[in-house]
Amino acid sequence: MHAKPLFNGGWLQDEIVKQDEHAYFSFELRERKVLVITVETQHGDADIFVSNDTHTPSQAEHSWRSAGSGDDVVEVSPDHPRYAYPCAYYVAVRGARSDSEFNIRATLEDVPFRLNMNARTPETNGFRELSSLVSRAEERRFASRFRSPRDEYDMGGEVKLETYDGLPPQIQAVLQAGAKKLRLVAEAAKNAEEAAKVGANPSPSPSPGSDPGPRP
Repeated sequence: MHAKPLFNGGWLQDEIVKQDEHAYFSFELRERKVLVITVETQHGDADIFVSNDTHTPSQAEHSWRSAGSGDDVVEVSPDHPRYAYPCAYYVAVRGARSDSEFNIRATLEDVPFRLNMNARTPETNGFRELSSLVSRAEERRFASRFRSPRDEYDMGGEVKLETYDGLPPQIQAVLQAGAKKLRLVAEAAKNAEEAAKVGANPSPSPSPGSDPGPRP
């Protein structure tokens, strides 16, 4: 079996495969990329089977496939359990219903970035804890519309804080700085509230005609 090599971005054109037979190709993946195999059918119907552990993938033995009518595309991405690099990938193009003529190309694409907010590993990035913190802050912001600002603080005027040990040091520093400012706001609110109470209930002044007390 001879597998024709594929190169990134280059087309092999006017390839022919007989019905129920296979034409084989190979590609050397040397970096962490998404490998995309594209077959444009010129005549007939060609299916794709891809593997990185057999030189002769087939309908019965493969890890990736595309067997639709017309053109076919297979994406080999890092989220697949069989993905590996550096590694050789072997491609079989099968004539599905008749002899087929086709063009084939391999291309490499960057791996899309996906942020997993629920990921928890020894090297955690702290996003789960930060997401929880933001959610709690939003709940408090919504609740504050219907209650006194003093409800956000304990009886001593201190902000109720929670520790998030999983957060990176930089984020912890930002939150601690914000907490310090929030404490100052709490103290100012407490002082303003006490001053307002004093203003609403001033000390009674002597009434006219009352005994001013003993004279010297």
